[in-house]
Amino acid sequence: MTSTGGGEGRWPFERVGAGDPTPPPVAGGVTPPGAAGVTPPATGAATPPGTAGVGAGDPPPTRRRHTAEKPRRRRPPVWLLVLLGLVVVGGAVTAVMLLTDREPPEPEPARTITLPPPTPTIDPVERAEGTAFEQALPSTVLQFALTEIVEHEPFMVAGALEAYLLTYSDGGDATLTLAAGQWRTAEEAAAQLDAVLAEVGEVPEGSLEPPEPEQPAAEPTEGATEGATTTPTAEPLPDPVQGPVEVDGAEVGRFVYVPREDGSGTLWWTNTTVFFRLDGPWAEIRDVFRAFPL
Repeated sequence: MTSTGGGEGRWPFERVGAGDPTPPPVAGGVTPPGAAGVTPPATGAATPPGTAGVGAGDPPPTRRRHTAEKPRRRRPPVWLLVLLGLVVVGGAVTAVMLLTDREPPEPEPARTITLPPPTPTIDPVERAEGTAFEQALPSTVLQFALTEIVEHEPFMVAGALEAYLLTYSDGGDATLTLAAGQWRTAEEAAAQLDAVLAEVGEVPEGSLEPPEPEQPAAEPTEGATEGATTTPTAEPLPDPVQGPVEVDGAEVGRFVYVPREDGSGTLWWTNTTVFFRLDGPWAEIRDVFRAFPL
């Protein structure tokens, strides 16, 4: 058994040290290692068989083997570094352009709030039984209620079979008067409207739809609350207009609307054999006409 790194033998062998003059003889005349005439290594440690001598400045064999087998890292070529740089810069520029060039979101469609139609604050007068035409004339329209109904002589003189003058009120200051007459034919009723156009002059074609209310830009004032809204401006005086009267998409007559600067107005219209004339505030008569059942 060979010695350990400390130079000590293991039992049952004797300790071999540098101070022993000669090792014990071996049978057969063979001189063991370390015998006379052989110079032991300077370090006093045994060299394993098959191992070359190691100098003082050489690294251990295992370390040299590890150093020799370790692969060397190759530096990437310059063109690859340039290409990677261009890719990174291009990606950054694209991201910035996508973030800054976004199209503004589409505005939400305006919500239209439809309020219920106004109703009268007063009760209409009681009506006696009459003709089918008289009973077809409404007792209430929007906020207006019938307060009086009498025969209308001017239409009777003009050739109507029957005619009535109706007065409506909203319970306050607004009052409307409606003259309604029925003729034998639709042509006779249309002739009444032609006479009106000859009297008022040329009236352009148009619609009775009221314009959208405009809200003026609010000027900042001291003490104004942020987000406060202003009251919409009053509707300007509309122009005179004429157009068709339609029921369920079919034309049954025509209308002529003439508002005036003093706030009053008149609206004439026909519906087959019936001719109407409505007088009152120009905004109210327009609304009543659009809600009128005849």
